[in-house]
Amino acid sequence: MTLIQFEQAVLQTDFILALGNFIDAFSLACDKAKLLSEPSDFKSLNNQQKALFAATCESLCNQFNISIPDWLNNKEFFLLEPFYQFNTQDDEYKKYLKESAPIEFSKGNLYFDSNCIARA
Repeated sequence: MTLIQFEQAVLQTDFILALGNFIDAFSLACDKAKLLSEPSDFKSLNNQQKALFAATCESLCNQFNISIPDWLNNKEFFLLEPFYQFNTQDDEYKKYLKESAPIEFSKGNLYFDSNCIARA
């Protein structure tokens, strides 16, 4: 699944479902770097979705020892305000998420559990 195919999938289904399918397709792909080589404009994604997708891509690159594409450093993939998993308002959970969030997520101001892209 290329980046353009991912964005098309988001339009046809739901962001989280499309993200899970992208993670699965990426994990099974023979040429993983090629999947990230042709960036999309991601116009159909909101800011939180862009940041979450970029953090996921960077995390996958690190997991599979692939060079991180330059486009992942674009400022559009970094949130100005923190966003917490499940949009939680619970201060204790926010504290936990800040302590456990993977660096690929926290640098974009996203605070998710350390296993947030794990697949069953």
